[in-house]
Amino acid sequence: MKQAKTETSQRVVTFGPGLAVVLAEHRGRQDAKRSFVGDGWTDDDLVFCTVIGGWIDPNNFSRLMDALVEKAGVPRITPKGLRHTAQSVGRVVVGDDKVMQERLGHADIGVTMNTYTHTVSAQHRLAGERLDEVFTPSKSPS
Repeated sequence: MKQAKTETSQRVVTFGPGLAVVLAEHRGRQDAKRSFVGDGWTDDDLVFCTVIGGWIDPNNFSRLMDALVEKAGVPRITPKGLRHTAQSVGRVVVGDDKVMQERLGHADIGVTMNTYTHTVSAQHRLAGERLDEVFTPSKSPS
């Protein structure tokens, strides 16, 4: 088994019941492959692996991602870009930068905020509306 990059690389990340179903189905397909391959299976206890259970080569991952992007008809985002997107979406949806820092495994929240967080126009609109509510005097009844 490969060593984790940092101490925080191995951590528990929670997810909802919808993803639990998808991952359980994925595990079922993986178990079927494991049974078919038999003794040739490399059991590194990976969630995503090659057809024989080993680590996915980054070049093969990139080719697979390219094929999936083309099939889905969506813009290509690099794996690093996916991580940036996950943080940016998480910032809006979760609304807690500290939680997102821990989910990404950063020791310092500055890395999360300065490297992985990108504001979106909806956040800017909401900021403007909230500031407007604070600084605009309420209209008094006539």
